[in-house]
Amino acid sequence: MAKQLKDFAKEIQDCLQCGFCLAKCPIYRELRMDPMVARGEINLAKALLEGDIEATKKMDEMLMMCQLCGQCTEACPAGVKTADIVTAARLEVAKRRGLPWIKKAIFSFLKNPSLTPLAMKMGALGQNIAFKKDGDMASERVPIIFGADRFLPKISGSSIMDKYPEVIKVDNPKKRVAYFIGCYSNYVDTELGDAVIGVMKHNGYEVVLPKDQVCCGLPLLAHGDEEGFELLRKNIRIFAKLADEVDAIIVDCATCGATLKETPESFLSDEPEIFELYEKIKDKIVSVEEFLVENGYKEDFGEVDFTVTYHLPCHRSWSDLRGAPRKIIESIPGAKLVEMAEPERCCGNAGSHMLTHYDLASQVRARKLEDIKQTEADYCMTPCPGCRMFLGEGVRQQKLDTKIVHPIKLMAQAYQAAGQKALPKAN
Repeated sequence: MAKQLKDFAKEIQDCLQCGFCLAKCPIYRELRMDPMVARGEINLAKALLEGDIEATKKMDEMLMMCQLCGQCTEACPAGVKTADIVTAARLEVAKRRGLPWIKKAIFSFLKNPSLTPLAMKMGALGQNIAFKKDGDMASERVPIIFGADRFLPKISGSSIMDKYPEVIKVDNPKKRVAYFIGCYSNYVDTELGDAVIGVMKHNGYEVVLPKDQVCCGLPLLAHGDEEGFELLRKNIRIFAKLADEVDAIIVDCATCGATLKETPESFLSDEPEIFELYEKIKDKIVSVEEFLVENGYKEDFGEVDFTVTYHLPCHRSWSDLRGAPRKIIESIPGAKLVEMAEPERCCGNAGSHMLTHYDLASQVRARKLEDIKQTEADYCMTPCPGCRMFLGEGVRQQKLDTKIVHPIKLMAQAYQAAGQKALPKAN
């Protein structure tokens, strides 16, 4: 059984109440309300644990204000992992109060992987009818639900899983990797899935794409649904079977990578069978960018002419996401990296937080958009799909010329500039 709120009693006591987290918390920087910052959320969790307050709707709302970004932990002298404590508190509240029916309905598709492809195809069909396409995003033809200035990612309608075999072979492979693709690259930004596989093949790496892998589980856990742990356990079992056959498990999504590599340490360490399997794979889990930088990639790029700035996602500590994407761009002839003022500042998305707290998330995003605007970059790269989605909407709303992309797409574009026909066409 996954750890409960009571199992985080020591971590809760470790909070010094010093307030160093104030400067890092994106929500506190907007609202200036102490309950919204890390120490405030920890105090709520402590009161819930000790029975000083009830698991009310208001309590749930307060806990849901936290973006689970983890920026507070980077500033904490005691290293308190507030996101884990808040997640445990949300799980406790949901256990006592139950989940709203709408969340149950949405999560049912993620809990049942056999339904996910059908749901995505139905979503793509409905989107084609009710939405108009704008590049890789879409807006309502008749703005009834979201509004005239809202943009959503364009659902593919097909999947990477259906497109490729389970083993994508190359001649005389340098190494063999397993690819945790995640829901977004599999069903939404399938061009990224193509680019990752194309880049890996071009560089002589054989790719294993397990067909039974599922959602990483974080969307459920972030809302207090403990079934998210079952998805995580399933992925651990699947990739543990491949542990002796692959050199690495590559991930293109910062959030999925953090969930796979960090969440079991916090919540599943009391489950001997699962934790033993997790320990077989944890050191193999790596971002695709770091894998390429550490293991080598061909620099047979064509000459390009673009400037790139970098938004570093909040879920970044699990791999070298600070250095590897920058090194790749710096190796491309003609590409110029222009740093924004605060590359590590949150963009405001935080998964579904921007859906439930859109106005607040937009306030946080406005600062990031101004940073991007000041660079005058052609591209803003970020390895987080949520960041790309939310920033992509923002640049459209402000009519900025900057495109929001994954670093691997820029890498693929540079290969294509040299006529590397094996790679898929990039945007």
